[in-house]
Amino acid sequence: MTKLVPFFLTIYLIAFLGFWLGGLLYGALFRRPAVYFPAGLAAKMAIAGLAGSLLAGIGGVVLATVIMDRAFSKRADYKAVPVRVAAVFLSALVLVGTFIATYALAWSVFE
Repeated sequence: MTKLVPFFLTIYLIAFLGFWLGGLLYGALFRRPAVYFPAGLAAKMAIAGLAGSLLAGIGGVVLATVIMDRAFSKRADYKAVPVRVAAVFLSALVLVGTFIATYALAWSVFE
């Protein structure tokens, strides 16, 4: 039990950092004018992505995409297709990376 709490916190931290750094790169490289990607949005996307992946597999990508789309829809320069494509790509990339890191971490924790 004492190994499970740090294990799950580490998984969440990996997902959060992936969404936040990926979102910052998206905002800086592909949005004009550049957009700051808030840490609160990355935290919501990480929770939804991990929970959705555990419940329905691909559901993590869908839930994280919906959350990012809803957050960006409040902006005046919102365009649905580019934001949704970026959200799907970002979510899929981060969640695949998170699950690969989780698999590697699990071997070191539960040996």
